[in-house]
Amino acid sequence: MKHRKGILFSWLALGTVFALLMTACQALGGPTPEEELLQTSAAQTLGALQTQTAVAAIEQEGTQVAQTQTAQALPTNTALPTATPTLEPTSTPNSESDSDNTDSDCLQASFVEDVTIEDRSLVDQNESFTKIWRLENASNCVWDKDYMVVFSSGYQMGAPGAIDLPEDVTPGETVDIAIDMIAPDSPGVYTGYWMLMSAEGEVFGVGDDNDAPFWVRVRVTEEEEELIYNLAENVCEAGWESSVEEDIACPSEEDLEDGFVQPVEMPQLEDGKTYDEPTILTYPDSDRGGYMVGRYPGLTIEEGDHFRATIGCQSGAENCDVTFTLRAAITGEGFHNLGRWREVYDGRFYPIDVDLSEYAGMEIELVLSVIAADDSDENFALWLDPRVVHDESEPETTKPCHWASFVEDVTIEDRSILDPNETFTKIWRFENIGECTWTTQYQIVFHSGNQMDAPHTFDLPDEVEPGDTVDISLDMVAPDSPGIYTGYWMLMDEERNRFGIGEDADAPFWVRIRVNEEDEFIIYNLAENACEAGWESSVEEVLPCPGEVDVERGFVQFLKSPTLENGTTYDEPAILTYPDTGRGGYVVGRYPSLEIQDGDRFKASIACQEGAENCNVTYTLRVAITGEGFDKLGQWREVNEGLFYPVDVDLSEYAGQEVEITLSAIAYDDTGENFAIWLDPRLVRQAD
Repeated sequence: MKHRKGILFSWLALGTVFALLMTACQALGGPTPEEELLQTSAAQTLGALQTQTAVAAIEQEGTQVAQTQTAQALPTNTALPTATPTLEPTSTPNSESDSDNTDSDCLQASFVEDVTIEDRSLVDQNESFTKIWRLENASNCVWDKDYMVVFSSGYQMGAPGAIDLPEDVTPGETVDIAIDMIAPDSPGVYTGYWMLMSAEGEVFGVGDDNDAPFWVRVRVTEEEEELIYNLAENVCEAGWESSVEEDIACPSEEDLEDGFVQPVEMPQLEDGKTYDEPTILTYPDSDRGGYMVGRYPGLTIEEGDHFRATIGCQSGAENCDVTFTLRAAITGEGFHNLGRWREVYDGRFYPIDVDLSEYAGMEIELVLSVIAADDSDENFALWLDPRVVHDESEPETTKPCHWASFVEDVTIEDRSILDPNETFTKIWRFENIGECTWTTQYQIVFHSGNQMDAPHTFDLPDEVEPGDTVDISLDMVAPDSPGIYTGYWMLMDEERNRFGIGEDADAPFWVRIRVNEEDEFIIYNLAENACEAGWESSVEEVLPCPGEVDVERGFVQFLKSPTLENGTTYDEPAILTYPDTGRGGYVVGRYPSLEIQDGDRFKASIACQEGAENCNVTYTLRVAITGEGFDKLGQWREVNEGLFYPVDVDLSEYAGQEVEITLSAIAYDDTGENFAIWLDPRLVRQAD
């Protein structure tokens, strides 16, 4: 093992990541679209089990570091189990408005004690254990057996995604909830967060606001790893710099303007507990996009070497919002990105494990970075026990247990033309390419989009062994309004874990039809008349139409044959709208007055443009009425997940009135890729 000191480096450019809360700006004299941004999520998307991604980038000597998913998602080369997106404590909204089917007085729980597996219990790699929580029903309602315990975020550790309560629990009574789990196969501290869910689908938890998860936290023993180099104990062997100071002293005094770095012997993480591991406290300079970077001396890597650490914010730093990055600097080759993780103060922290074996026989310089996602003065970021270890006990690479491969559409190919309310049968053919047999207790389950009167779940018709194929058929009914409709589906095992197709076995499959338009005619096409509208952004009162691509000010363009995020080109007119750069930035178009008749409808499909992988926007539809202001007709959240959604809004309540249709696209995050498409937006009227 070699060390090399006295390293000089300079990083010249940095990207930015904005805070998750929106700022308000006034649009066209009415209610601002960004004020509505956090009220609803995409009407056709099952957003309760998703979180969205954000992007930040810094460039150093021609190398870009891009922030990807939040800290719950690990880099693709990690040997750790992938943590899942957060299950928010809210129900999924329907296409019109949020549902409120359950009295909030029924959604109250109190944590009593850990019956088994107290926090940081030591377990062996791959060890099976049973976690038991004792909770009290602090509500005014009986929790019956239709209530469930559901996985929220963090590490699932082999547990099912949801289990039924074992018994009815009356108000004031306690219940022991037991879940069988398996410890991860790599050393570290692992936390899995869980919530309760009512029979109506309302998610709730513990705490003062009944929205906090309860958790299981274990420490997987590290007996089989050999410590090669501890980065915390050698923190001052690295050269440190911030975006405003090329040479940061180590250890340095606290300096929120220039940034600082300090070793910490007994750190307190955001869960409020003290940990007996060496730690590095890094604080980027106080600007959004500011960073603190440390570059270590060279290490010669061997097969089986890993970088391991746990990342989180310091206790009490409630506004902490940072991105951690890990890179390897190689002489003559520049920088290789090894991982990047977004972290906010949420009472949780996350282990990371990066296999360095691809650099075996090479000398690399590890580079740690912390980038400010917001100009908070509380970005106290901790690297808990960062180290390079040698681990010979590598897990075997196997296929996923549950994995499907789409073979063909047996019936109803994409964009098949159907009549309104026409009954049809969709048949997919799949191959089981996983390691586990699909039994007849496995189901196909509706995921998102348009269900088209199909059942929400449907049992597999036959047992399907690995390598076998199966035809899955569902009876459906075409919607009664013309347009393009897509329904997305997945498979689900007997423990309610969903899986699908694609490289990671997590992509849905779909049915897509076009309902014919023989019984309706277009009275106004908003795409073909895009430049009749007055367009503005949150930083520019008048935008040209069509405009040049300008991600700073925002722009709008007409597209004849757009390509959507599923990679397919559509022969319909479309509007490409791009909000100005900045979380909460928007682009808004207000059309000339149109007189509405009974039965008139607004129709379109919404999606991100092909290639805009980090697109993250909210679409809104409003009408402006002279003397009455704006009425909001719909709001839909959209990210690039390979899916798109039809919008169909009845305008009959405005019959006899003149209204001004107003379209908005609002940046939910400052990704630099918010290319939002309104596909074939139009007002239609039924033929007599």
